[in-house]
Amino acid sequence: MYVIIGATGGVGAVIARSLLRSGHEVRVVGRSAERLRPLVEEGAAPFVVKSITDAETMVAAFDGATAAYTMAPPLSDDVSYEAVGRTMAAALVRANVGYAVNLSALGADLGKAGGHTADYTDLERGFAAVEELNVLHLRPCLFMTSFYSWIGPIRKDGAVQGMLRGDLGVPRIASSDIADVAVEALLALDFQGRATRELQGQRDLSMDEAAAIIGREIGMGGLRYAEVSPEEWIDLQMRRFGRSRQAAERMNRMYVAWNDGSIMRTAEKRSPSNTTPTRFETFIREDFLPRYRAAAAE
Repeated sequence: MYVIIGATGGVGAVIARSLLRSGHEVRVVGRSAERLRPLVEEGAAPFVVKSITDAETMVAAFDGATAAYTMAPPLSDDVSYEAVGRTMAAALVRANVGYAVNLSALGADLGKAGGHTADYTDLERGFAAVEELNVLHLRPCLFMTSFYSWIGPIRKDGAVQGMLRGDLGVPRIASSDIADVAVEALLALDFQGRATRELQGQRDLSMDEAAAIIGREIGMGGLRYAEVSPEEWIDLQMRRFGRSRQAAERMNRMYVAWNDGSIMRTAEKRSPSNTTPTRFETFIREDFLPRYRAAAAE
């Protein structure tokens, strides 16, 4: 039996469904029984948690599993990512689960460089404090799903903004590709100790290129990307996404690190093993465009 933390998320839901369709028992863990319901209807066993920082609850969540997929959901400013990693790892060991595939992030090896990216440094450090566990940290690049946040501004203003340099190519990945790698690792369980694997997407993509591709697909050929100042981007994050100022500043430091090249120093050279198949154009046609049309129909 496999336990999937964050099973209602873009990666966790794909992992859960893939394992269920392969005939495996799956326990899906989330904070909302209603959101878990579609997976339960497909055969998963639900486990609702109020907080993944509660040690006893996490031991119960992992009980009886062969392996688990773990991740840290968005945390409040007063919760430590390191503490979350340590709690989950210790709970896995107490539940006699020897293997975990954990969602980390590209740049987690860089220590405190990069603001929000450093949260994943802390998350991995928490896991490292529990030596009895075999854990594979997946370190994917920036998610293509982040472009969902462009739907509202495009519909409202016909323009998009961000803090990344417009001409800067950064690797982008589809959530389904991360899930496929995670499922492969969960089934094989061929990693020992503390292992890592970078996932660099299908290719690097700039914000200017992304705007041009999205513009073509939605029939807005003049769509352009505009870079804003760090302070403007903090304000946009607080107003548009409801982030606290502290969280927004942490995200900003990550974007600064991308802009100045700090995070571009990946631990691995691009290779067939860390290049994933889904093209950005495919993601826009199959995932972004249906959401955009649905929003336009509201």
